[in-house]
Amino acid sequence: MKLCISTFFVIVSLTALVSCDLLWAPMSGRWNPNDPKAELKSVSQTFQPTIDGYLGSLLTWNDFSVEINAKSDEYCLLEFDLSDLPDTVSSAELQLYCSALAVGDSNVSAHVILKPWDPATVNWSTVSSSGFFDPTPITSTYVDTPGVIYSWFLDDAVTHLEYGILLMGDDADEVRFASSETTTNPLPAIIVEGYTKL
Repeated sequence: MKLCISTFFVIVSLTALVSCDLLWAPMSGRWNPNDPKAELKSVSQTFQPTIDGYLGSLLTWNDFSVEINAKSDEYCLLEFDLSDLPDTVSSAELQLYCSALAVGDSNVSAHVILKPWDPATVNWSTVSSSGFFDPTPITSTYVDTPGVIYSWFLDDAVTHLEYGILLMGDDADEVRFASSETTTNPLPAIIVEGYTKL
């Protein structure tokens, strides 16, 4: 008799546990309190530059061209308004359309700009001085074919771009990207995926 009662309570307990697991099992349209993203909404955002242009050792600031250039002695600067980033960033990438290669291919690196700058006064002395940008690149991308959109994966670094991104090539071969002035090619953009609190 005691054995039967014990067996009965074991069966009831197991049934209750299984029922609870099934109740909170992840299902389409059902809230799961054990899911760390249960209170978050998945979002995808596109940010386009508020300022983009380029300058070089022999070139003054140019932000009216349909192209922005990058090589070893010409830097491309882009600034974005990223005040509306999602609460949690899972991925972020800078996308630029390569409109032309002046000579040949190049490895183009992306750097965090560390100081505020003004397109009305920025010059080569400013951007090439120590401390204007982080010399260690966030990432780099090998650019070798025009007519293609290239990506620089920024991820967590996107939260540190208060003053923008600086792009430079690793040699004297000029790479040209479509700027925000273009009317025929894809615009520069940062694509962010993440989660926002409900």
